[in-house]
Amino acid sequence: MRRVTYRYAAFWASVFLGVAAGEGGWTVYEDARLIAHPYNDGDSVHVRAGGGHFIFRLYFVDAPETDDRIAARVAEQAAVFGLDTQSALRLGREAAAFTDAFLQDGFTVYTRMEDAMGQSERNRYFALLEADGRDLGEALAEAGLARVYGKWTDLPNGVKGRDYVRHLDRVADRARRDGRGAWGAARSLQLRRTAPQAEAGGMTLLRATAVYTLDDPPRRLGVLPRGAAVRVLGAESMSMVRIRFDRDGETVEAQCRRTGLGL
Repeated sequence: MRRVTYRYAAFWASVFLGVAAGEGGWTVYEDARLIAHPYNDGDSVHVRAGGGHFIFRLYFVDAPETDDRIAARVAEQAAVFGLDTQSALRLGREAAAFTDAFLQDGFTVYTRMEDAMGQSERNRYFALLEADGRDLGEALAEAGLARVYGKWTDLPNGVKGRDYVRHLDRVADRARRDGRGAWGAARSLQLRRTAPQAEAGGMTLLRATAVYTLDDPPRRLGVLPRGAAVRVLGAESMSMVRIRFDRDGETVEAQCRRTGLGL
């Protein structure tokens, strides 16, 4: 597997080099710039290139939607990743932020000007977007923020599209195994669904108990002393419980281990 990974990394580095505008049916826009737009998302963006304004949709990958205008599509994407719809929408917004950061310093567009349809009055076209020698679609799949799905094409250097799909499948499989992005969110959601319930209510700590932020991964906030008053809000995961307590005149919500509460 490692040899395969390196081999594909090598061929991707040479995919776009030396591809001239018009060669193989490709139109190439160098030093393209992202246009800030409310409908930009993980796999579809407004772009300033060649003196024009375009909308480009990525080949090969599909990122979750950022809003529920197309409810059936959001539900289908959520099911693929094992998420509820609200979690899928959050992941869609994370993918949009990832793409924005990936393209912020300029990028190269490779397009055959194939119609990608869409809901805008402006035409949308399929494309490959490359920044700093890296394919955006591959980067999204590696981060667990997109599935390998949708329209694909042979690459500008002649590499067959099916071969690149297989490569992206391997990239996405690693993201799933490592729990990145949507896959990590799905694991957390499943843990919350199957976690033993923690009865809500107030209690006094019988021992000093470490508390952690609600971030993923959590950060240690400190230690509550024995005798501190807390309110249990419910299960956060198999091993953690969400609590509320007062600290220096401020109400804080955090999580702690079930064992710290004697649960």
